[in-house]
Amino acid sequence: MSQAQTSTIYVADLPVSKDSNGQPVSQIDDEFLRQLFQDLGVVQSPEAVTIKTKIGRNGNPYAYAFIRFENHDSAVKAIAELNYTKLDNVPIRLILADKETKMIVRNNQGNLFIKNLDPDIEVSQLHDAFANFGEIISCKIPSDIQMISKPDGTKEKKNVSRGYGYVQFRNPDDAKQAMTDLKDASINGRPVEIQPFCRRQHQNPETNY
Repeated sequence: MSQAQTSTIYVADLPVSKDSNGQPVSQIDDEFLRQLFQDLGVVQSPEAVTIKTKIGRNGNPYAYAFIRFENHDSAVKAIAELNYTKLDNVPIRLILADKETKMIVRNNQGNLFIKNLDPDIEVSQLHDAFANFGEIISCKIPSDIQMISKPDGTKEKKNVSRGYGYVQFRNPDDAKQAMTDLKDASINGRPVEIQPFCRRQHQNPETNY
């Protein structure tokens, strides 16, 4: 496995919109990402930060990036310190981009589907609820942008949770243990239901990873 692979992270859920032609446009540029990660050892070459945009199968635009660091430890530290940082009120997700991790994500190994989540729960809280069971590769709570009325009569954009989430462990045995130990558990005072991820029932948030 190359040094570039083990020191590169995948940045998911970047702010995105559509232009007048319906094409996806990232709301941030590579210089912004360089500034965000500047103290964590990003490689200085121009190609070290790459932002990509696409239209998903559901017709919605999405944006993601790859960032290469000086070494593996720097990449791991960046994930630990900046995972779930909110950009435009949406938490980004940071995942190692090495071949092993990509294969685990694509095969949905160790992936759990959590239903009946408190709508106000933060993805970092969901991550923390499962973190004691092993290394978590990815944690996501899908949301939709809605216009919410404020007390003064104005409206603002808010990302509203769909009430479910995904937690994927590097080791499938850790996922099984979490599902067993947290059966009938409550998160943020709300009983949740935990199931193994099933491709035919639930859309994998990393399909395009």
